[in-house]
Amino acid sequence: MSKFKKLLVSASIASVMSFAAGHAAADTVLAPISPVTVNVNGTTSTSFSQSTVFSLDSLSEVAGSVFLYKKAGTGTSALQSIAATLWQKTGSSWTSVWTDTASFAQSSHTSTWSSSFDQSPLAAGLYKLTLTGSIFSGTKLSAYYNYNLSISPVPEPETYALMGVGLAAVLLRLRKKKVSGTAAVAV
Repeated sequence: MSKFKKLLVSASIASVMSFAAGHAAADTVLAPISPVTVNVNGTTSTSFSQSTVFSLDSLSEVAGSVFLYKKAGTGTSALQSIAATLWQKTGSSWTSVWTDTASFAQSSHTSTWSSSFDQSPLAAGLYKLTLTGSIFSGTKLSAYYNYNLSISPVPEPETYALMGVGLAAVLLRLRKKKVSGTAAVAV
């Protein structure tokens, strides 16, 4: 094999490996810059609902967490129920992908709650994460929450095919070196 062909094969292998690594390593973390405030006065309203909408450009692994904290100085426990739900836009409606709910007795909860979900492959499309809850009538809830979504693109089949071609080229090159080295010793 000429030096030019060897150089071409080596460059091809390097570009395939760097292309595949670049696509596999890209991660996005979606989170608010500062905590989101929740204020509910149980004399005028007993529920709250807030959503964060995001989109995925391609098949991705998504993991997430939601944390609700009572603000310092807030009185008795007010949180009656809470739900965190991840929704996917399907046509003109939203379909639940993941949800976690909890209900509390008034005297037993301090309004601090957390939930999370492990990595799930999600198709390209529009999604929203909602936090909804209710408080006991006549109480007040002053709290804040954070969410954190980790999004990692799933490599496309073409990426795996290119990695396979690169690996095959490396193995072929190693085999040719071994064969040519053996032939030189035998002569």
